[in-house]
This record gives sequence, structure tokens and C-alpha cells, in this order.
Amino acid sequence: MSKKRMYRQLTSEFDKFSNDAAQYAIDHLEADYKYNALFNAKNYRKLFNMSKSGLFNQLTSYIDGFTEEEANYAIQHLDD
Repeated sequence: MSKKRMYRQLTSEFDKFSNDAAQYAIDHLEADYKYNALFNAKNYRKLFNMSKSGLFNQLTSYIDGFTEEEANYAIQHLDD
């Protein structure tokens, strides 16, 4: 999960954390967002046979919310 998506989840009507609490949680997580992007990219490629440009667009979309740097890392390491 990306930083943006996690923030949206925590502040959603379901989880209902305050903006400050959600930001605090994100600031103190030891998450590897590049790894998370790579994990998602490999799953998208396996399930949907997406092209590299399609993967980049999906990873950086509002839904996934990864940064361009994280998405590029994922695409560069797809075959690792």
C-alpha cells in the first residue's frame, strides 16, 4: 500500500482516524513503499498482463497512489 492510499484509508469514514493521527502513523511506519509498489506491479502483471506503461499509470493513479519514483523502481525491478 502506498503512503497516500494508507492516509486515505485511515481517514476514511470506515477507519475514522483524525488527519493528525493518520499522519503520525504514516510518519512512524517503517514501510518500504518501493517494495510495496513492486509487489503490486508484479500482481497486476500476473493478473492483467499489463504493459510497463499501463503498470506505471496504475501505480501512480489515485487508487494506488504511489509516487513516480516508487512506480519507476517497481517497473525497473519487475524481473528481479
